[in-house]
Amino acid sequence: MPGMVLRRLSHIKHNWQVGWDPHSGRFLPQPFSLAADLNEVIDQIAATTPPDRYHDHEDIIVGCVRQFSQQKNKADAGVEMTTDSFWNRV
Repeated sequence: MPGMVLRRLSHIKHNWQVGWDPHSGRFLPQPFSLAADLNEVIDQIAATTPPDRYHDHEDIIVGCVRQFSQQKNKADAGVEMTTDSFWNRV
């Protein structure tokens, strides 16, 4: 996994280095660059309104992971484990 994360982006676009324009607060668009794509992603994130209770989703996922972990511990002790109960709650 670290190899994929640290891999240069030149396999996607040849000009993978982007420049920053401090006056506009945006990446400088250049030919064969990811700058325009990054600007678009930033704009989409900035325009997104998070739900009032977005942390509730985190609590549900944490609960599912805890339940799955408990089932795995039981499986390690010789008790049968299924992933169905985990994925049905997500």
